[in-house]
Amino acid sequence: NGQIGRALNDVLDPMQIETLNTDLDELDITDTDEVINFGSINRPDVIINCTGITDTDECEKNPEHAYRVNALGARNLSIVARKCGAKIVQLSTDDVFDGKSKKPYTEFDDTNPLTVYGRSKRAGENYVKEFTHKHFIIRSNWVYGKGGNNFENRVLETAEKGQALSVASDQFGSPTSAKDLARMILYLIDTNEYGTYHVTSWILSLTGIQSDNFIIRLFKPTSFSPILALIGVVLIMFTKSQKKKNGSDGIGDKCLQDPLKLSACNLRKPVSH
Repeated sequence: NGQIGRALNDVLDPMQIETLNTDLDELDITDTDEVINFGSINRPDVIINCTGITDTDECEKNPEHAYRVNALGARNLSIVARKCGAKIVQLSTDDVFDGKSKKPYTEFDDTNPLTVYGRSKRAGENYVKEFTHKHFIIRSNWVYGKGGNNFENRVLETAEKGQALSVASDQFGSPTSAKDLARMILYLIDTNEYGTYHVTSWILSLTGIQSDNFIIRLFKPTSFSPILALIGVVLIMFTKSQKKKNGSDGIGDKCLQDPLKLSACNLRKPVSH
């Protein structure tokens, strides 16, 4: 039901790829046994974790719940990914940093979250890296999309009503289209370039909400699968006929047919650590 989950389904729909979408009613990712049983039955090839407690105020009020979903949920999914040999995409946030830098953060910068939300998301990242090497940790910020309660939609709604909108003057970010982010996710899972990425969109204008380019950097790839995955989670499964001889599923090729994906060709090779 979230912005990124909807965007992924929109992008996947014309590809005729088998996906399994889950929500809290179908799968409680904080329940370890339930998640492992779900994975054993469905045998996903790729797990895309779209779940998360993102309300920073709610996280401060109920830190235990924030850690259960944002950290332990990610741990449970990464355990299943390892058992199934699946790739996992863990969506994260710029809140893992303290925001004190005067220049854009790179994947090589040390994290220092100041909020419960940021700390719980960093814990989720660490669990994913601990339990499976076949991971893509994607940090983004100011994501906007259909049906979302986000800054960009509030700006547009306020403008349509001819009203004034009070905003903070000391915050910097890169509003990112959920659909652009979905395309980048599908591009990455067609590769073995595992690691941590910062993915955001350049915005030409808030009134048009158009994206012009991607900022993509690679950090700590560890080493170098079909797909099943959206939780809050998306599970993706490939049939044999959809796989290439080299084992790739071809999703990246299809995404690259879209001009917005062309900049993804500039991904740098992994750095050895």
